[in-house]
Amino acid sequence: MERGTKIFKRMLGVVLAIVMCMTLTTVQTPTEVQAASGLSSYKRVSFYKSQKIGNTVYSMKYNDRYNRYTIYMRRNGKTQALVRDCSGGSFVTNGKVIYYTSGNFYSYGSFGGNYKNIRIKQYSISSRKSRTLLYKSGPARSLAPVACDGTYLYFGLCTQYGGAYYNLSIMNVRTRRVAYTNYGVSDIRRLSNGKLLVSATEFPHGGSLAIMNRNGSGRKLITRENVTQVSVKGKYIYYTESKYSWESRKCRCDLNGNNKKALTKWSGGLAR
Repeated sequence: MERGTKIFKRMLGVVLAIVMCMTLTTVQTPTEVQAASGLSSYKRVSFYKSQKIGNTVYSMKYNDRYNRYTIYMRRNGKTQALVRDCSGGSFVTNGKVIYYTSGNFYSYGSFGGNYKNIRIKQYSISSRKSRTLLYKSGPARSLAPVACDGTYLYFGLCTQYGGAYYNLSIMNVRTRRVAYTNYGVSDIRRLSNGKLLVSATEFPHGGSLAIMNRNGSGRKLITRENVTQVSVKGKYIYYTESKYSWESRKCRCDLNGNNKKALTKWSGGLAR
């Protein structure tokens, strides 16, 4: 009888150990999951253009005293300040999370302010807490988010041209790995084949035009000419190339950046 009791206790101990192991392997640190994904779910808010998501309006205002922006949220007639340490001229949000840049003002430069201790932050609107995704000691121009799809954050160097940025970079917000490019950017749109079209038409004379995968791989430059207009219709990308001599021409290529074709000859003025 005593022997049977010992055997039972040993078996019970083994079972409890197995249960404990299963419990420990299934309990993990929670990872923040974006409720909305896709480029269209996130809107870029700049110092000159507010954006509305649902019944909430997001905006930002520059504070000359501290050389920083304050990010505001207005809902049901009430305005709240969410972030007071924004150093970039834009941020992106889906109404749940805000991606923005924070830095300490260092000096004025030829193309705007220079900052030290530059951080790209993820801010939760519900918890009012933020975490740092990327850090650069500087001093350097501030960074600013351009777009986000819930997995990848697209950002660049601020310029004096407002909505135009230098050196597009792509960061996986979960792993924090960054892919760097030398592309100028003012707009990113998703094509029907899943690739991204990167344009920089908000620079005074336009910019390059390129395609890439969501994570920044497979980058392909369609043209180095200054592209001033871009549109996508069906299976083709239509774009206007311009020169500093004020000549321009209309061109076309497929969604992979191949089969490029000039639709008009170089001529004075803007090609239509």
